[in-house]
Amino acid sequence: MGAMNAASDSRTVARAASVNLLGMAARSSKALVTLFITRVAGPGVFGLFTLVLAVVDIVGRLALFGMDKSLLKFVPEAREGGDERRYQVLGAALRVGLVLSAALSLGVAALAPWIAGRWLSEPRLALPLAIVAVSIVPTTLASLFLAATKALKIMRYDAFVTGMLLPASLLILAVPILWVEDDLLVLAAAYAVTCLVGALVSAAFYRRHFSLARSFRPPGREALRRMVGFSTPLGLHDFVQFLSIKLEIFILAVFVAPASLGVYALAAELSVVMRKFRQIFDPILIPLMSEAHDQGDTARLQAHLARVVRWVLVLGVFWLGILALFPRPLLALFGDGFAAGAAVVVLLCVAQLLNAATGLLDMAMLVSGRPRINLQNATLVLVSQTALNLWLVPRHGILGAGLAAVVTYALVSVVRMAQTAWILRLSAFDATHLKPVLAGLGAGAAVWGLGGVALGVPLGWWGAAMPGPAAWIPLMVMFAVVYALLFRLQGFEAEDADLMRAVLRRRRGKDPARPV
Repeated sequence: MGAMNAASDSRTVARAASVNLLGMAARSSKALVTLFITRVAGPGVFGLFTLVLAVVDIVGRLALFGMDKSLLKFVPEAREGGDERRYQVLGAALRVGLVLSAALSLGVAALAPWIAGRWLSEPRLALPLAIVAVSIVPTTLASLFLAATKALKIMRYDAFVTGMLLPASLLILAVPILWVEDDLLVLAAAYAVTCLVGALVSAAFYRRHFSLARSFRPPGREALRRMVGFSTPLGLHDFVQFLSIKLEIFILAVFVAPASLGVYALAAELSVVMRKFRQIFDPILIPLMSEAHDQGDTARLQAHLARVVRWVLVLGVFWLGILALFPRPLLALFGDGFAAGAAVVVLLCVAQLLNAATGLLDMAMLVSGRPRINLQNATLVLVSQTALNLWLVPRHGILGAGLAAVVTYALVSVVRMAQTAWILRLSAFDATHLKPVLAGLGAGAAVWGLGGVALGVPLGWWGAAMPGPAAWIPLMVMFAVVYALLFRLQGFEAEDADLMRAVLRRRRGKDPARPV
């Protein structure tokens, strides 16, 4: 029975991961938006736009209040209680999200002049901030609509909306910056309209499986109490976690010029791809882990963790290798001046790889009913990163912020592993997790030996020389080929082989399993 469950779980994760992976690949189209903005507007405008989004993202995370993750847990459980129980859960989440997002949106819009002038020391950001604040309501509703469908193990809606629709809409709506002088105002308006489009399309997808009218009916007190009780530590955790990520932007805004802030923002955007690798699996992993925990199947729970951590490492080590070897030419694609962030992007990638690999342990704590531990860890990140940024940024600028991130996530990774071993008696890491690391080191050494030593191509983040496309593009392809070959020579785990076959079958239309 255990073997059958493991095989079924692997197929379920594989099907969902294949959709989420395609969605993440589509979501990389966001890089086209960034490329367009940075090349047309420059690092200064990009830095200020990032500052505006940082304020709204933090407030928006508070508006969501962890209800998206609660839906992933409670919607599957509510199926056994019939439609009425399910709509009680949905109603509680949507009511809380709507009320909080509306109140916070109005608050940010009203306080925009004060926030821009007194807090950010950039009075010209007042109007763009007020415009972007409008996006808090549709963004919150879209997140809840998509979370409800993901709770049904349907991942393609989220992949389409966040991976394709939103980046494409923002790119199209941002085109007027080519002709209009106020770039920030155009970008703010484009972002607000894009979020509204995303909410409308998400609502249309939601209506395929749920009634909108029933979903917005007043929920019962018991359902509201249960949802709020479970979501409160999750919402605080997400808020603190987001604050720790975005707070460095505000600290940098005090000590560095907008152009340097833009360079750092781009480096952070490239490194945050690491977190997306984990998010490929999060929506489907939470229901499966919750089921394993409810059944008391510790072995199955640990197998989930070990398998997904390995897949995250396979993707993460590859991305780290690419950016560690070719940071300058990749950053230079976004415009003049961005190559100065070469060392920073490598440091941030290391930090995010640590966070992505051990962040899955937070999911184990969540399904075991210990979300407060995740809140404590997020608070540790906030305190550590804030203190280190205040110490290092005035001395080393954006490089100091990168160093602060590495130290912080190394610390919290050790804490997460100790907590999981002590409280849950789980170990998510084993010898198989060394395979992608060894493959990455081997491929990196091969490319360095050929390109850096034999051919004299300037690689890495140090120095000022910039390799030409004729040199670094073939070497990048070589790294990818050697990395895949070395990983294959070490031997696939059975689950890895199942995943690859499932993804390939699905892409060829040969997977008879239900769509996700």
